[in-house]
This record gives sequence, structure tokens and C-alpha cells, in this order.
Amino acid sequence: MHSVTIENIKRNNMTIAEKFYIITGEPKEGEIENLYFSKDKLTPEQVTQVEDLLKEHFGFNKIVWMDLPAGIVTNSLGEEVAVVAKTKLIADTPTDDYTDRTCFFYQIVYSPVLYDPSTITIPVKDGMVISPLLYNPATFEPSRKITIEWKPEDLFHNKGIQPITWEDEKTYLREMLEALLTNPEEYKPKSRRGLMLRFALDKTEEK
Repeated sequence: MHSVTIENIKRNNMTIAEKFYIITGEPKEGEIENLYFSKDKLTPEQVTQVEDLLKEHFGFNKIVWMDLPAGIVTNSLGEEVAVVAKTKLIADTPTDDYTDRTCFFYQIVYSPVLYDPSTITIPVKDGMVISPLLYNPATFEPSRKITIEWKPEDLFHNKGIQPITWEDEKTYLREMLEALLTNPEEYKPKSRRGLMLRFALDKTEEK
């Protein structure tokens, strides 16, 4: 569990997804069970932090947790009504005005890791990048790609080799590849996760 306050989160230049990561922890690749966070998976402290963040980001006045995605709640008129939590993709800048409204909140949902396909072969460090698993759309077979860019003159500047032979370049390439394979995380392209929230609103509060 991360001990944080909403004030600490506000002070950092983070995306809304990153702010939720601080509270729940960011799911690791392949951990499907950690892509969903309902109240029963959060500590009392985390529940309070989620409520504070929802109020800070969206302007909600009150957060009421739902145990299931559909159920009976009490609206602002004291009436018992049925509601169903809808799934909403969340942007860093709120697109809807929820100021002073009640949120019947069910779940935080993170998407799998997403990559920009136009950047996965662009080197990120020392002229190299290792791609995430890429799936053939016809066979669904996974594969990876490693991109290596180098300049022969780098051997002169970095190692003082002159004249430069192909054998020298092959040795240099093996050293580069070994560095990538030793610490592949340092050579992965930038990724992100989508953030979705599942909640319902009190229709009697609509303006």
C-alpha cells in the first residue's frame, strides 16, 4: 500500500491514471487480476484516497460505493431507485461537469499496456529498442523486434579503432546487443495504460 495524500498527488505533474497508480499500485504486465479495483480490493485508507481523488478531479460532492455493478440506491430525494454503473474512459482533463453531484462508484479498471505502433521501432537508448510482443493478426503468433542503429565511426570515437573493419563492427554490435539483453526494460518504448471508471449518477441532480 502506498501512503499518500491527495495534496501530494496534486503537487505532481501526473496523468490521472498515474494518480490512481499511486493509490492502487500500477499493474505489472500480465497481472490480469490487478487490472480491476473494487472496494473489496482496497484498504480503508485507499478507499478514502480514491474518494478524495474522484472529488478533486471531477468535482463530485459525495461518493457512495456500490458492491455490484447494478443495484438499488437512495437518490437525493430519498427515493430508492435502480442504477447501473457505466464504464467511462477517463481523460486527464474532465469532459463532463460533475460539480456537487453524487457518484455511485463501483470500480477502477486499467487497460492492458498500450503502445504507439508508430514508435515501437524507434531507438530509445544507445541506438536500440526492443519491441513489446507483437501478434500476427492472421495467426495470432507473438514475436518481438529489436532495432539497432549504429555508425561505424562510433568505433573510432568510443574505442579509438582506426581503421575500422567489419570484424570490429561485428564485435561492437555484439556488445550493444548484450547490453540490451542484459537490461531489456531500459530499451523498451514508452507505454501507457488506459484508465476507465465504472460509476452511476443520481439523475435527480441533473441540471
